[in-house]
Amino acid sequence: MSVPVDSEQGIGPEDPPRNGYYASGANVDSEQGMGPEDPMRNDYAYGSSGAQMQRTESFAMDPATFEKLFLNPQTNVHGDLRKMFAVPTPLALVGFGIALTPLACCLMGWRGSNNQKMGVADIGAYFWLGGLAVMLAAFGEWLLGNTFAFTVFSGYGAWYLSYAATLQPFYNAQGAYAYVPQPTLEASAAQGQLTPGYTSSFGFILVFMTVFSFIVMVCSIRVNVPFFLLLLAVTLAFALLSAALFLEHQAIILITKAGGLEGMGNDAAAVATLARGEARLKLTLRLVVGAGASFFVASMLNWFLLLAIMLAVVDFPLGLPVLDLSQIMKSRSQIRKENKAREATSLKMR
Repeated sequence: MSVPVDSEQGIGPEDPPRNGYYASGANVDSEQGMGPEDPMRNDYAYGSSGAQMQRTESFAMDPATFEKLFLNPQTNVHGDLRKMFAVPTPLALVGFGIALTPLACCLMGWRGSNNQKMGVADIGAYFWLGGLAVMLAAFGEWLLGNTFAFTVFSGYGAWYLSYAATLQPFYNAQGAYAYVPQPTLEASAAQGQLTPGYTSSFGFILVFMTVFSFIVMVCSIRVNVPFFLLLLAVTLAFALLSAALFLEHQAIILITKAGGLEGMGNDAAAVATLARGEARLKLTLRLVVGAGASFFVASMLNWFLLLAIMLAVVDFPLGLPVLDLSQIMKSRSQIRKENKAREATSLKMR
């Protein structure tokens, strides 16, 4: 006959939960989650020989733990999928971070990396880590009913795939803007990426990635502080990159115009126009470096969140605070419930 272990052997019925997966400091009733008598509670059972028989986990989490593990405000969903599947959030942070951090370093031009190449050397990371890994995590969040996390991860995963495809000569995104046909796709891409048509066209997707990032940043006010700051930094980075491309568009036009003026013999106008174009080009490079710095800040916050989540997942004795915001920025349903409770109290007092 198997019995729950006592406090000297492990986690017993009277011990507070120690794995962070259900409300701490209190026994959970049948309406909220698993209680001490539930056979699926995270206890150890031993047979007559003293051998461990089974160990299972419960997922009735308090809001702070839920938002740390899922980066999603806690919501009520049907079914028991959260008890069956692994937490997908760390996979998204791994893919996002490994793809974003080297891109940030390239945009800042560290160690001689050419920031005008926009991190093209890491295109494999954009496809497989930033794209595939983050999209797989998004699918996991969708299965668990975490709509906000699913939207965030799928949005950035699709962005990484789109960016990688743009850098891949096979898709001819840059080569389509080449002025004259080139013998190879690579040569066409090299010429096309320096045309005003390409820079302004690619700038538009960055503008709307800024819009998307701003929307999810506002919604993340109900999650935690590091995640909000991460999305704030990403929003700033996309805004700087879009501004950089539109400025580069102007710089290319001015430099091309200066060449035409010089050919017409108007040297003074050519020099003045060239100076204006070069000034815009310098500002473009500064904006790219600023975007890289913003992405780098976002990547450091990403690694902090990953460490905090992994410590919670393995039930590490020490944890990292993420400063839960859901109790500060309360949900609309919570506010309605509190208002109704106040109205009922005031009616009773009358």
